[in-house]
Amino acid sequence: MKSTLYNYEVRIAAVITRGVLIRASKRDTMLKVRHELLRVKLDSLEQNKMWQFATSFYRHCVAGAGREVDVQKRADKLYTVLRGDVQLLEHQKNLIADSVEFRKKHQELMDVLSSESNFFYCTAHKNPAQGHAAYQDRIYYRKNGQLTPEEEEFAFSQKLMAVEEVVLGPVWLCTRRNCRHQLIPISFKSAQRGDFRGETYSHKISYEEEQYNDYKDRLKMFVQMKKIYQDVEGVDVPSQMKLDVRRTYSLCRAWKNRIKKPGS
Repeated sequence: MKSTLYNYEVRIAAVITRGVLIRASKRDTMLKVRHELLRVKLDSLEQNKMWQFATSFYRHCVAGAGREVDVQKRADKLYTVLRGDVQLLEHQKNLIADSVEFRKKHQELMDVLSSESNFFYCTAHKNPAQGHAAYQDRIYYRKNGQLTPEEEEFAFSQKLMAVEEVVLGPVWLCTRRNCRHQLIPISFKSAQRGDFRGETYSHKISYEEEQYNDYKDRLKMFVQMKKIYQDVEGVDVPSQMKLDVRRTYSLCRAWKNRIKKPGS
């Protein structure tokens, strides 16, 4: 899941990178940043956040490049800084994604728990996270529900866990980022029969697709940096950048090949 603010930060970082590379003045560079910000529709709070990011990123790049006069040495030093900032930007993207996805999953979970059913089945799939393997393909009961005496006896005799105990920490079933499990409301009779066990339900996005999308985003950032370096006269693309592009491309392709096609 992409963040709009995150995409703007990447674009602003590209403007500043070019400015530092060609040794443009801070005034000229920040004017171009301001022009970039005026092109997008952001509220005052978002504008302020972007401007704080721009000034901080500019100081970071200038400090990393130092006062090196030689354009190639300055470019090499700057990429060392940028390489770390790619990871920083990705970390920020993931934090935003975590927050958005958790709220979305929390709302979906609330919709499920708002059903009249007192029993739920957790779906199963291949290669689950190690911490979730023991919790899939199981029945859970609503601890805060109005269970009948017969339902209470069934939950006790089967040693069922309460759904409220697994959707929060430390398990975070169905709510943790990248978790592909789903809770399905089921009737009491279905819980008794267990005729749904072993079924594999379809999911919106697989783990392989998530990894592919992450590496694809990283590849776009590296390619963008490479283009900036290529456009500056007298600068050769650092060997580490070429290596990062090739390595990321290989990982991107590898994860793409692991995505299973429908019907396979």
